[in-house]
Amino acid sequence: MTRKELKNTIKNELKLEAILIREAKNERRQQTKYINPCCDCNPYPRKNCRRDVKFGGECVTNYTDWWKILRNLYRFRRDYRHRHIAYCIFFNNTPYENIERKCENYPDFASIKDYIKIWMKELNYETEDVCLGT
Repeated sequence: MTRKELKNTIKNELKLEAILIREAKNERRQQTKYINPCCDCNPYPRKNCRRDVKFGGECVTNYTDWWKILRNLYRFRRDYRHRHIAYCIFFNNTPYENIERKCENYPDFASIKDYIKIWMKELNYETEDVCLGT
């Protein structure tokens, strides 16, 4: 596989991951519409809240599904972020400081190195050590 083919493949994978993030966000929005703030199973109930007529006083949200949606959204965002940073470093030679200028939550550089090592193996490069320029 050539470098250009690999770059296009990874770019398409990143686009598919962006679609997954959008779908997870839409699913989260749909679930948020039906959360009863006064329900007994709500982990964050409001104080002094009356039961809303729209809900009929019953819980319409399964909170285990709600947390699964949030967990998947977080995982998709995290994976996309690390793959995007690795993509920019590996294919565009962009230093990390230029990819995320003001970032208080630094990425996991070990997973970024792992992505780069996998891509280097696909291109048959030597994978002894990967320098991220940080």
